[in-house]
Amino acid sequence: MNAGPKTAIKILQRLVGADDDGYIGQETTNAIANFQDDIVEEYIKRRKLFYVTLAQEKPKLRVFLKGWLKRIDTCQFK
Repeated sequence: MNAGPKTAIKILQRLVGADDDGYIGQETTNAIANFQDDIVEEYIKRRKLFYVTLAQEKPKLRVFLKGWLKRIDTCQFK
């Protein structure tokens, strides 16, 4: 994820309900293991939301949004 590993981990931690400290530890791995929904699909949605929000908050970055979203779509594991 081009937002950096810590941001990617924090997105995942928020998704599964773990403390979003940016480090994968026992709490995060347990929360992932107990997550009931499709974690990949939901994670992809949240990554896209991260980039859309970033582009809205920093208009100079909007030029990159299409590429960011395309990268997410091409990296999906299905």
